[in-house]
Amino acid sequence: MPENSDSQLTLRVILPWVLLFLALMSLPYLVAWLGPPAGKVFVGTFVNPDDLSTYLAAIRQGGDGRWLYHFSFSPEPWQPKLMLLPYLLLGKVAAVLGGSGLFWFHLLRLTAVLFTLLIFLFWVRTLFPGRARLQFTAWFLIVYGSGIGWLVAILRLAERVPGGLPDLGGPEWSVFMAMFHTPHFALGVGLEVLLFICVLKMCAPEGHGRKPPIQWAIAGSIVGVALGLTYVYHLPVAGLVIGFYLLARAWQQRRIPWRLWGYGLLILLPLALLLIYYALLTNQDPYFAAYTQQEHVIPPPPPLAALIGIGFLGLMALVGLRAWIRAQLTWLVPLWVAANVLLLYLPIVQFSGRFALGLMVPIATLAAWGLEEVILPGLAKRPFYTRFSQWTPTPYATLRRVFFFLVIPSTIILSLLVTKTAADAQDFPTYLPATEITAARWLAQQAGPDDLVLAYYPMGNYLPRVLPGKVFLGQLDYTTDLEGKVALVEQFWQPETSLAWRQALIETWHIDYIYAGQYEALLGDTAVPVPGEIVYNRDGVMIYHVIR
Repeated sequence: MPENSDSQLTLRVILPWVLLFLALMSLPYLVAWLGPPAGKVFVGTFVNPDDLSTYLAAIRQGGDGRWLYHFSFSPEPWQPKLMLLPYLLLGKVAAVLGGSGLFWFHLLRLTAVLFTLLIFLFWVRTLFPGRARLQFTAWFLIVYGSGIGWLVAILRLAERVPGGLPDLGGPEWSVFMAMFHTPHFALGVGLEVLLFICVLKMCAPEGHGRKPPIQWAIAGSIVGVALGLTYVYHLPVAGLVIGFYLLARAWQQRRIPWRLWGYGLLILLPLALLLIYYALLTNQDPYFAAYTQQEHVIPPPPPLAALIGIGFLGLMALVGLRAWIRAQLTWLVPLWVAANVLLLYLPIVQFSGRFALGLMVPIATLAAWGLEEVILPGLAKRPFYTRFSQWTPTPYATLRRVFFFLVIPSTIILSLLVTKTAADAQDFPTYLPATEITAARWLAQQAGPDDLVLAYYPMGNYLPRVLPGKVFLGQLDYTTDLEGKVALVEQFWQPETSLAWRQALIETWHIDYIYAGQYEALLGDTAVPVPGEIVYNRDGVMIYHVIR
């Protein structure tokens, strides 16, 4: 790859690696869709399957004309919220063009992945203009780089690591994992990087006698709003990074750049307003407040697990940091790492693990600089390099590949592990019986928007994808007192439970339909007396309609 002053990394160069990334990402899905167990249907995802139904419910709601997300996984009166907007908008598109919510979900995911991979190209070209080789190294490490969880697993030491191996299981950790399962994760990473590109472009002329271009501030403001509405947890990260960076610019210039700060305020103000809405106003709803304060617990990986999750990328980034500062490159990248880690381990936030999404981008960027500017040139001066040159006609490129091979195994292994899950799994949460899906879709045609359905967790989780009403329980976070409701459903199907108790439960919660399928049968005896009229009885599934 040429390294003259005019060389830039092109889409043509990264295209094979984009296609490989898409293949690794798609392999488990193809196995699950093309070869499910007999009589089963793939639920649609492998990571956080409980959450998928919330996104598909949002797509359905958007198609029904809603602009706010309505919570349908619990009978309590949760207030609608401005959240999951990409899925609500997607539902409006699906309503016009047709197609299932799951189809549009994965089409959005693939589109978001391609968008973000292109944004990474824009990112490395912005940071390292005219240096195609360095740009490729940075792009490759961002996209494929991960930790050494693979090595820890091979050495059979995984059980000794508190918190597990984030590079092999953390939904927010590596870029591959972010792209693999959820559209708004993939889109959120791309929008975060695009926002910081806007900030860099806005600040670039400062100090050369030219005014900061306001068009990049306006673009950054728009991108920031889109980011906050896509992945809300990026709001504090982006705000803190931009704030730190503007302060650093003032410190470097030994003056306050008022115009630049004004442009920065144009970006930060919408982020602050969205943060106030999500952090304060939404918590006026007691049910949502209970979710955010009690149910939504996502801790960051313990320090040892985090170091394993970063692996050799972290070592290369540390080497690169000193050279980065010496070269007087932008402070935004190291400040991004610092601010992100600070928020990740903020003790007052119980869901700070969500802040990990995107952290690997600046780490991999610094690692690329360390590899190309320090490590490889240093190794080329060592005595062993002469002997090494006798083994390969391209010793420098071969050394680079060695370092690439050290950081990509977790990405490759993760794809293979999930593919194995697709081949080995037999039931929920990866698959559901086709007969149950048929019954759920039938019920969705009968029930109204005010109806409440009593079902056990697997089908309670699935039903809101298609059902206009609510379920008694069905989601780890969005079912109020999930443990208590699970106990009530389990008692409902016990043979010794009286008909009067069942009737009282139905009247207390105003239940309209009772779903009795394969998973309910595992709780006890679905042949017990049930208040209501049987309106569906097919393939082992019975649905009762409670007539008041």
